[in-house]
Amino acid sequence: MKFKTLKAHRWKILGGWVAIELISVAIAMPAMANLTDRVELNVPPIVIVKDLSRAPGVSTFQVASNTPFAVISEGRLGEFSISIEATGVNSQSVGADQACAVSTSRQPTRIYTSRNKTAARRGSPDSQSIMITVSHDEMIKPTLSIVPMIDAPALLALPCQIGKS
Repeated sequence: MKFKTLKAHRWKILGGWVAIELISVAIAMPAMANLTDRVELNVPPIVIVKDLSRAPGVSTFQVASNTPFAVISEGRLGEFSISIEATGVNSQSVGADQACAVSTSRQPTRIYTSRNKTAARRGSPDSQSIMITVSHDEMIKPTLSIVPMIDAPALLALPCQIGKS
């Protein structure tokens, strides 16, 4: 007898179930929208820099980043040569292997801008790192730093070819 009752009212039961589902979706959507406004799903840009050596005229850095970055020179005018080498097993090329730039201001100036992050795959920062070697005149001692592009100054260095004939 119960089975016949269920069978006779199956469409009403199904309709009631669908109505409950639709009402719960209508309630869940605003709650989900409110939650996504409160939760930030972005990864902050991180650049990890190890200063490896500073010989006269040469500075070497090990860099691992999850974002494009810039090499900044501050305080000295001069010509800089930048060499990039992917060293970690999970690293990738971030741009041109050789770059040359002329800083024309004592203000913070971008002497190198990467196109990519250093990490090609997941792994430790050492496995995702690259080596950056900055060569400059031995007489100048610029303050060099490596920062995420979002924090880099807008002032760009000139290419070396402009000042040469």
